[in-house]
Formats: sequence, structure tokens, C-alpha cells
Amino acid sequence: MNTKPMNADDHRALDPVLPRMAAIFGLAASALIILAVVFVSQINLSSDDLARSAQDVAHHRFAAGASAWLFALALIGFVPFFLGLAATLGQRGPGLGWIGAALLIAFAVMNAPANLAPFVVAHHLAAGVNAGDPVAQAVAEGMLGLFLVVDKMAHVVFGIGALLTARAMAADGRFPRWLPPVAAIAGILMILFALALAVPALELAIMLGSAFTLLWIIGSSLWLLGLMRAVAPAGR
Repeated sequence: MNTKPMNADDHRALDPVLPRMAAIFGLAASALIILAVVFVSQINLSSDDLARSAQDVAHHRFAAGASAWLFALALIGFVPFFLGLAATLGQRGPGLGWIGAALLIAFAVMNAPANLAPFVVAHHLAAGVNAGDPVAQAVAEGMLGLFLVVDKMAHVVFGIGALLTARAMAADGRFPRWLPPVAAIAGILMILFALALAVPALELAIMLGSAFTLLWIIGSSLWLLGLMRAVAPAGR
């Protein structure tokens, strides 16, 4: 691990509770994402076949509803993590870290409500879809189609934010050497996933991108907790 020694200014900047809260929220939101993936794996969601996607959501109402709420809550939970990480990066140069955080928060704000679309379909349109109602089917397909487009657009924002944050982490110099490249790879993969609107084969990038994103967030959260413990004795 390549770290720079902490000075008094670093300690004073780390006294606020934000970095510790960021770490806790980062770990909790990551756990919610993993649980959401377990539920969503039971459903086929694809912009290539919205009719089948709508029927699948209608048939797996609990899994669709649970995954929708878990994803939405996790995205909201990532906001304090992004803020705390940016605050820590801001100790040694405020620019890129805060710009990256702003984009990452914009991603969460865009995507959290969009992720509730499967819940609406599962709990308000499922009866009509299962009964073969063409209006309910059309509305369900429209909602899921819009959700999938917004999701991909939001991942472009995430990708740029992750790349800027990775650069800020590398420049900061205190983080483990492997964390900035992991964040950068996550950003690149999420941008590739967004391009699946034009190249469907790139849909697979979301799996790798999600894995690298979770590794980055969990690793950064654990580092933040370790950093807070390291500076705590100096404050006594």
C-alpha cells in the first residue's frame, strides 16, 4: 500500500463525521446492491424484448418489487459515500474530487426513481399484463423501455464521475495503489454498458462494471474506516 504520512492539517480535516458516515453508507449500500442482484437475476429485463420483460416482471412480482426498492435505496445510500469521499479528497486539492462526486450524485438521483419502474409494473400493471390487456401491456413496455434508456444514460454520467474520482484518488496519494485503477475500470465499463443502446453485445459490460464498482466502493469504505481509526488517537 502506497500512502503519504498524515499531517496536522489532514487530521483537522478528518475530524468531521462525514468520512466515517461515508464509509458506513458505502458498505451498507453495497450490501443492498448485492441483495438486489439476487432478486433481479430471477427476471429478464432487456430492451431487445420489452414484451417478454413486461410479462416476466408481472410473473415475478415479489422479485421485481424487492429488487426495484433495493436498487433505489442503495443508490440513495451511495450519496453520502460520494460526498464523504470527495471531502477526503478535498483535503489535498478540491477540484476533481468534488466534480466527480457531483456527477456520481447526479447518477444516483437520475437512476434511483427510474429503478422503481419494475415495482410499478409488478404491483399496478401485473394483473392487466397477466390477463392479456393490451393497454396494460403497452404501458408496462413503455415504462420499462424508458427505465432502461434512463439507466444507460445515467451510467454515462457515472462513468465520467468515476474516471474523475479515480484521477483525484491517484493524485491524492494516500489510497492503496490498486483503488484508483479499479475506479477507472469501473467507469470505462459503465460507459461501454451505456453504448449497448447502439451495440447490444455491450450489455455484458454491466456485470463486470458492477463488480469493479462494488470493489472500488467497498475498498474505499474500508480505507476510510481505517483512516479514521488511525487519526482518532491523535485527537485525544
